[in-house]
Amino acid sequence: MSVDMPKSKYAYTVLLALCLLMPATSRAETGCAIVYGQNWAFLFATPKNWEAVCPANEPSGVVVALWPKGTAMANAPGIMYVTVSDKGEFSLEQFAEDEITRFRIQSPKLQVQVANSLAFQKKNSALVRQLSGDQYGNHELVAYADAGNVFLIIVLTSRTQKAFEHLRPAFENFVSTLNPMKIQFQGADKAPDADGKRDNMEVAHPLH
Repeated sequence: MSVDMPKSKYAYTVLLALCLLMPATSRAETGCAIVYGQNWAFLFATPKNWEAVCPANEPSGVVVALWPKGTAMANAPGIMYVTVSDKGEFSLEQFAEDEITRFRIQSPKLQVQVANSLAFQKKNSALVRQLSGDQYGNHELVAYADAGNVFLIIVLTSRTQKAFEHLRPAFENFVSTLNPMKIQFQGADKAPDADGKRDNMEVAHPLH
């Protein structure tokens, strides 16, 4: 499914994820495995005992959201989601630090810990930051990954420390399955339709 690139950067609070806590509509794709935009695409695997949904043109910028099976998203003990950002002139490290600075402005009592990097795309690693003490009381793990033309921001957000620790292994597994891919549109001079789609799209081999 295709999602337009959001124009702004993202605040990693539960309010962002809550943009998705509503009944799925015809513009949301469940059981999705490939998500793509104008100049990016990635393949992922949903962790065992988790549900996944890919909202179409979600205003919050969330391109994939996941929550444990057996719970409604609104009542889930934790949620994982992915957003996409243009690189601009940032390196991955600079981008992560810029985002953390943003979070501190929003939540002056925010506590940030540098967590162990996670395997991403075989030879690469995703930078990971553990956040707590924000204005909403969330416990979060944020992974930043270089996906070629864009950065991927992968988030686990939980309401309690206990749920956070319980869901953390699933998050680490999910990050390891993300696989950026090259995309090529036939007739690239044609503008996407209202849903951001083109008539002929090919997702080529994974990036290495």
